[in-house]
Formats: sequence, structure tokens, C-alpha cells
Amino acid sequence: MERIEGIAGKVFTAPSPAKTAGPLALLALVTGLLAFGTDLPGLEATLLVLVVPFVVGPALAVAVCRGLGGSTYPRRTYLLALINAGIVLLLVGVGKLLGLVGSRSSSQPGSPSGSGTSSSSRLPTTGMAGRCRWRSSSRSS
Repeated sequence: MERIEGIAGKVFTAPSPAKTAGPLALLALVTGLLAFGTDLPGLEATLLVLVVPFVVGPALAVAVCRGLGGSTYPRRTYLLALINAGIVLLLVGVGKLLGLVGSRSSSQPGSPSGSGTSSSSRLPTTGMAGRCRWRSSSRSS
């Protein structure tokens, strides 16, 4: 019995959602600024795609879980969201260092069209057969 009491004294208690929401929003904001840029559309995308879902999602997860008959706690869901935001920031940071993220305004000399357009000006579109084809935003004649 003493062994169980010793283990129970070392169990980690997650911080409160009030303490976790600020760092969570900050991580999501930094991730979005790295991924989408600092211009107005980039800030809008950052707020809509990352900050709002990361901050509101854990509260909704608790409500959905309880509504489905399960049990969870806001402390756990906010801590998990904080860890996920850290992982996403790490992946976006590595992608940025490798040049895979955020090359919207840079000109790519080796682009397939040969016209020096950026790689993000070519958007993937899916056809009826499920194939992925590329549509260039610049018309070449």
C-alpha cells in the first residue's frame, strides 16, 4: 500500500486552462506568422486556422466528450492542445528552414514553367477522377 501512495504522490497535475490558454495562443500565433506571413491575409489565416481552433478546441472537446458519455477534464485537453501546438510549431519551423513552408513571395528559378513564378502560384486542384493536376495562376501562351 505504501508503494501505491508513493506513486500517487508523483503523478503530474496539469496546469489550469487559464494558465495554459495564454502560452497556447502565443504558440499558435508564432506558428501562423511563420507559416502564413505577417501581411493582413496572413494574419487573418493565422487567427482563423490556428489561434481560434487551438484555444477554443479544447473546451469544445470537453463538451463533446461529455455529450457522448465519456469523461475528460479541461486541464487535460488544454495541456494536450499546448503539446500539439508545440509540435506543429516545431514542424513548421523545420519546414521553414528547409524551404518547404512560406515561399509565397520568392521566385523559384527552377520552376516547371520556366517563367520564374513562385511555387505557391501553382495551386493543386482535384479533377473528377480524383487525379491531382496543377493549375498555374499565370497564363502562358
